[in-house]
Amino acid sequence: MQGKPFLIIETDGHAGDAGTRTRVEAFLHCVHQDFPSARPCSLPVPALPEPTGPACFETVRRRGDTLLLPWMGHGPSVLAACFRAFGLAAESLPIPDTEALRLGRRHTSGKECLPLCLTLGNFLKRLYAEPDRHFTLALARSQGPCRLGMYHWFDRLVLDELGWRDRVHLVTPCDEEYFAGTPPGFAWLAVVALMAHDLLQAARLDVAPVESVRGSAEATYQRYLGELIRLCDAAGKVSCPPAGAWPKC
Repeated sequence: MQGKPFLIIETDGHAGDAGTRTRVEAFLHCVHQDFPSARPCSLPVPALPEPTGPACFETVRRRGDTLLLPWMGHGPSVLAACFRAFGLAAESLPIPDTEALRLGRRHTSGKECLPLCLTLGNFLKRLYAEPDRHFTLALARSQGPCRLGMYHWFDRLVLDELGWRDRVHLVTPCDEEYFAGTPPGFAWLAVVALMAHDLLQAARLDVAPVESVRGSAEATYQRYLGELIRLCDAAGKVSCPPAGAWPKC
Protein backbone atom coordinates (compact mmCIF):
# COMPACT_ATOMS: atom_id res chain seq x y z
CA MET A 1 0.00 0.00 0.00
CA GLN A 2 3.01 2.31 0.01
CA GLY A 3 2.26 5.44 -1.98
CA LYS A 4 -1.44 4.61 -2.25
CA PRO A 5 -4.23 6.45 -0.45
CA PHE A 6 -5.83 4.55 2.39
CA LEU A 7 -8.16 5.27 5.28
CA ILE A 8 -8.49 3.79 8.74
CA ILE A 9 -11.42 4.92 10.88
CA GLU A 10 -11.63 4.11 14.56
CA THR A 11 -14.56 5.22 16.69
CA ASP A 12 -15.14 5.31 20.41
CA GLY A 13 -18.90 5.24 19.95
CA HIS A 14 -19.53 8.97 19.81
CA ALA A 15 -22.90 10.00 18.42
CA GLY A 16 -21.77 12.70 15.99
CA ASP A 17 -20.95 11.63 12.45
CA ALA A 18 -19.47 14.89 11.15
CA GLY A 19 -15.87 13.88 11.89
CA THR A 20 -16.28 10.51 10.19
CA ARG A 21 -18.00 12.09 7.19
CA THR A 22 -15.23 14.63 6.61
CA ARG A 23 -12.57 11.95 6.81
CA VAL A 24 -14.35 9.79 4.26
CA GLU A 25 -14.77 12.80 1.95
CA ALA A 26 -11.07 13.65 2.29
CA PHE A 27 -10.15 10.06 1.47
CA LEU A 28 -12.33 10.04 -1.65
CA HIS A 29 -10.70 13.29 -2.71
CA CYS A 30 -7.27 11.67 -2.40
CA VAL A 31 -8.46 8.64 -4.40
CA HIS A 32 -9.73 10.82 -7.26
CA GLN A 33 -6.42 12.69 -7.33
CA ASP A 34 -4.48 9.42 -7.34
CA PHE A 35 -6.30 7.93 -10.34
CA PRO A 36 -4.71 10.17 -13.03
CA SER A 37 -1.20 9.36 -11.83
CA ALA A 38 -1.60 5.61 -12.47
CA ARG A 39 1.69 4.94 -10.71
CA PRO A 40 2.74 1.32 -11.07
CA CYS A 41 3.69 -0.46 -7.86
CA SER A 42 7.42 -1.15 -7.90
CA LEU A 43 7.51 -2.87 -4.51
CA PRO A 44 7.80 -6.66 -4.37
CA VAL A 45 4.69 -8.49 -3.22
CA PRO A 46 5.53 -10.42 -0.03
CA ALA A 47 4.76 -14.12 -0.14
CA LEU A 48 2.23 -15.29 2.41
CA PRO A 49 3.26 -18.30 4.47
CA GLU A 50 1.76 -21.69 3.75
CA PRO A 51 -1.12 -21.75 6.23
CA THR A 52 -1.82 -25.44 6.60
CA GLY A 53 1.49 -27.22 7.23
CA PRO A 54 0.20 -30.78 6.77
CA ALA A 55 -2.13 -30.99 3.81
CA CYS A 56 -4.63 -33.25 5.57
CA PHE A 57 -5.30 -35.38 8.63
CA GLU A 58 -3.44 -38.36 7.16
CA THR A 59 -0.21 -36.37 7.35
CA VAL A 60 -0.94 -35.57 11.00
CA ARG A 61 -1.30 -39.29 11.71
CA ARG A 62 1.84 -40.20 9.76
CA ARG A 63 3.93 -37.53 11.50
CA GLY A 64 2.74 -38.65 14.91
CA ASP A 65 1.70 -35.11 15.90
CA THR A 66 -0.78 -34.44 18.66
CA LEU A 67 -3.86 -32.80 17.17
CA LEU A 68 -5.14 -29.88 19.27
CA LEU A 69 -8.75 -28.73 18.97
CA PRO A 70 -9.70 -25.25 20.24
CA TRP A 71 -12.21 -24.73 23.01
CA MET A 72 -15.72 -24.28 21.60
CA GLY A 73 -17.78 -25.80 24.37
CA HIS A 74 -17.55 -29.53 25.07
CA GLY A 75 -18.21 -30.50 21.45
CA PRO A 76 -14.48 -30.58 20.58
CA SER A 77 -13.90 -33.04 23.44
CA VAL A 78 -16.29 -35.42 21.73
CA LEU A 79 -14.69 -34.79 18.34
CA ALA A 80 -11.21 -35.41 19.78
CA ALA A 81 -12.43 -38.82 20.99
CA CYS A 82 -13.61 -39.59 17.44
CA PHE A 83 -10.14 -38.77 16.11
CA ARG A 84 -8.56 -41.00 18.77
CA ALA A 85 -10.88 -43.82 17.71
CA PHE A 86 -9.35 -43.61 14.24
CA GLY A 87 -5.75 -43.61 15.42
CA LEU A 88 -4.88 -39.93 15.87
CA ALA A 89 -3.50 -38.56 19.12
CA ALA A 90 -6.02 -35.75 19.69
CA GLU A 91 -7.05 -33.58 22.59
CA SER A 92 -9.43 -30.70 23.16
CA LEU A 93 -8.12 -27.67 25.00
CA PRO A 94 -9.81 -26.53 28.23
CA ILE A 95 -11.63 -23.26 28.77
CA PRO A 96 -9.19 -20.36 28.26
CA ASP A 97 -8.03 -18.87 31.55
CA THR A 98 -6.16 -15.75 32.64
CA GLU A 99 -2.82 -17.16 31.48
CA ALA A 100 -4.24 -17.90 28.02
CA LEU A 101 -5.58 -14.35 27.82
CA ARG A 102 -2.17 -12.95 28.83
CA LEU A 103 -0.36 -14.98 26.18
CA GLY A 104 -2.89 -14.03 23.53
CA ARG A 105 -2.60 -10.33 24.33
CA ARG A 106 1.18 -10.54 24.01
CA HIS A 107 0.81 -11.31 20.30
CA THR A 108 -2.26 -9.25 19.41
CA SER A 109 -2.94 -5.53 19.22
CA GLY A 110 -6.29 -5.49 21.02
CA LYS A 111 -8.17 -4.53 17.85
CA GLU A 112 -8.91 -8.13 16.94
CA CYS A 113 -12.00 -9.97 18.13
CA LEU A 114 -11.58 -11.44 21.61
CA PRO A 115 -12.03 -15.09 20.49
CA LEU A 116 -8.92 -14.74 18.30
CA CYS A 117 -6.88 -13.63 21.32
CA LEU A 118 -8.26 -16.41 23.55
CA THR A 119 -7.89 -19.15 20.93
CA LEU A 120 -4.30 -18.19 20.16
CA GLY A 121 -3.41 -17.79 23.83
CA ASN A 122 -4.91 -21.17 24.70
CA PHE A 123 -2.87 -22.83 21.94
CA LEU A 124 0.32 -21.11 23.10
CA LYS A 125 -0.25 -22.12 26.72
CA ARG A 126 -0.44 -25.77 25.64
CA LEU A 127 2.60 -25.46 23.36
CA TYR A 128 4.74 -23.90 26.09
CA ALA A 129 3.74 -26.71 28.50
CA GLU A 130 5.63 -29.31 26.40
CA PRO A 131 8.30 -27.44 24.40
CA ASP A 132 9.81 -30.59 22.86
CA ARG A 133 6.60 -32.11 21.58
CA HIS A 134 5.20 -31.75 18.05
CA PHE A 135 1.64 -30.55 17.57
CA THR A 136 -0.84 -29.78 14.84
CA LEU A 137 -3.48 -27.14 15.47
CA ALA A 138 -6.91 -27.71 13.92
CA LEU A 139 -8.62 -24.52 12.77
CA ALA A 140 -11.61 -24.36 10.48
CA ARG A 141 -11.28 -22.38 7.26
CA SER A 142 -14.21 -20.66 5.56
CA GLN A 143 -14.99 -18.89 2.32
CA GLY A 144 -17.26 -16.38 4.05
CA PRO A 145 -16.55 -13.18 5.96
CA CYS A 146 -16.38 -14.68 9.48
CA ARG A 147 -13.05 -13.92 11.13
CA LEU A 148 -12.85 -17.47 12.47
CA GLY A 149 -12.02 -18.63 8.97
CA MET A 150 -8.94 -16.39 8.96
CA TYR A 151 -7.49 -17.33 12.36
CA HIS A 152 -5.11 -19.84 10.78
CA TRP A 153 -3.27 -17.14 8.81
CA PHE A 154 -2.65 -15.06 11.92
CA ASP A 155 -1.68 -18.07 14.05
CA ARG A 156 0.79 -19.21 11.38
CA LEU A 157 2.50 -15.82 11.42
CA VAL A 158 2.79 -15.89 15.22
CA LEU A 159 4.13 -19.45 15.25
CA ASP A 160 6.74 -18.53 12.64
CA GLU A 161 7.83 -15.53 14.69
CA LEU A 162 8.32 -17.87 17.66
CA GLY A 163 10.48 -20.17 15.53
CA TRP A 164 8.03 -23.08 15.67
CA ARG A 165 7.38 -23.63 11.97
CA ASP A 166 8.93 -27.11 12.02
CA ARG A 167 7.47 -28.04 15.39
CA VAL A 168 3.87 -26.81 15.11
CA HIS A 169 1.72 -27.30 12.04
CA LEU A 170 -1.84 -26.39 11.13
CA VAL A 171 -4.56 -28.39 9.45
CA THR A 172 -7.41 -26.24 8.16
CA PRO A 173 -10.44 -28.13 6.80
CA CYS A 174 -12.65 -25.90 4.67
CA ASP A 175 -16.35 -25.36 5.31
CA GLU A 176 -17.07 -26.77 1.86
CA GLU A 177 -15.89 -30.22 3.04
CA TYR A 178 -14.85 -30.53 6.68
CA PHE A 179 -14.30 -34.29 6.41
CA ALA A 180 -11.94 -34.22 3.44
CA GLY A 181 -8.92 -36.39 4.10
CA THR A 182 -10.60 -38.58 6.74
CA PRO A 183 -11.09 -42.35 6.36
CA PRO A 184 -14.42 -44.04 5.65
CA GLY A 185 -16.64 -44.10 8.71
CA PHE A 186 -15.14 -41.11 10.45
CA ALA A 187 -17.75 -38.63 9.22
CA TRP A 188 -20.53 -40.96 10.37
CA LEU A 189 -19.06 -41.34 13.85
CA ALA A 190 -18.31 -37.63 14.22
CA VAL A 191 -21.77 -36.47 13.12
CA VAL A 192 -23.58 -38.97 15.33
CA ALA A 193 -21.35 -38.15 18.32
CA LEU A 194 -21.76 -34.38 17.92
CA MET A 195 -25.54 -34.73 17.53
CA ALA A 196 -25.66 -36.84 20.69
CA HIS A 197 -23.70 -34.17 22.54
CA ASP A 198 -25.98 -31.40 21.27
CA LEU A 199 -29.05 -33.29 22.48
CA LEU A 200 -27.40 -33.92 25.83
CA GLN A 201 -26.51 -30.26 26.20
CA ALA A 202 -30.02 -29.19 25.16
CA ALA A 203 -31.46 -31.44 27.86
CA ARG A 204 -29.16 -29.88 30.47
CA LEU A 205 -30.21 -26.36 29.48
CA ASP A 206 -33.86 -27.37 29.51
CA VAL A 207 -33.75 -28.95 32.96
CA ALA A 208 -31.27 -26.71 34.81
CA PRO A 209 -33.70 -23.79 35.46
CA VAL A 210 -36.21 -26.09 37.19
CA GLU A 211 -33.92 -28.63 38.86
CA SER A 212 -34.99 -29.62 42.36
CA VAL A 213 -31.43 -30.24 43.58
CA ARG A 214 -28.97 -27.46 42.84
CA GLY A 215 -26.24 -28.62 40.46
CA SER A 216 -27.85 -31.96 39.65
CA ALA A 217 -28.43 -31.10 35.98
CA GLU A 218 -24.77 -30.18 35.49
CA ALA A 219 -23.62 -33.30 37.35
CA THR A 220 -25.84 -35.50 35.18
CA TYR A 221 -24.61 -33.74 32.04
CA GLN A 222 -20.96 -34.25 33.01
CA ARG A 223 -21.54 -37.91 33.83
CA TYR A 224 -23.12 -38.72 30.48
CA LEU A 225 -20.66 -36.48 28.61
CA GLY A 226 -17.88 -38.64 30.03
CA GLU A 227 -19.77 -41.76 28.97
CA LEU A 228 -20.21 -40.39 25.44
CA ILE A 229 -16.48 -39.64 25.19
CA ARG A 230 -15.67 -43.16 26.41
CA LEU A 231 -18.00 -44.66 23.79
CA CYS A 232 -16.34 -42.63 21.04
CA ASP A 233 -12.88 -43.70 22.20
CA ALA A 234 -14.01 -47.33 22.29
CA ALA A 235 -15.44 -47.13 18.76
CA GLY A 236 -11.93 -47.52 17.42
CA LYS A 237 -11.68 -51.03 18.84
CA VAL A 238 -14.45 -52.26 16.55
CA SER A 239 -14.39 -49.87 13.58
CA CYS A 240 -10.93 -48.31 13.30
CA PRO A 241 -9.64 -48.89 9.75
CA PRO A 242 -6.04 -49.82 9.04
CA ALA A 243 -3.55 -47.00 8.56
CA GLY A 244 -3.74 -47.46 4.79
CA ALA A 245 -7.42 -46.47 4.84
CA TRP A 246 -6.55 -42.82 5.46
CA PRO A 247 -6.79 -40.91 2.16
CA LYS A 248 -3.46 -39.72 0.88
CA CYS A 249 -2.84 -35.97 0.74
